[in-house]
Amino acid sequence: MRSLLKTIAPLLLCLILSGCSSLADTRMAEGTGQKQTFNKDFDIVWRASIDVLNEMKLPLAEENKSQGYILAKTGVSFTSYGENIAVFIKKSGTNQVTVEVVSKRVLATTIFAPDWSKDILQRISARLN
Repeated sequence: MRSLLKTIAPLLLCLILSGCSSLADTRMAEGTGQKQTFNKDFDIVWRASIDVLNEMKLPLAEENKSQGYILAKTGVSFTSYGENIAVFIKKSGTNQVTVEVVSKRVLATTIFAPDWSKDILQRISARLN
């Protein structure tokens, strides 16, 4: 029994860890999230996005205005091991800005973790209108 446990434990650990995401993974997932375009100035949309993340108490991990992304990370909760969130803000035309939100669970097997994308976009939209 003990030798079976020694064999299975490392395999289970590899399986669990292979389903993890990092902020870097979320940053590289640009193009896979939910998007919305706003007829507003880039700086106004950027500020609204920062304000919404702060209002939602999503701790900012990194922001890079020149490259157009904001990263946030939630901690462990009763229902989740945390989430990594990327908000991409890009000029898409004259006075048009597209916001894309990618929300990834830190541990892929956590089925109850929230997807923040829709809520973040709705709040940004409400703040801008």
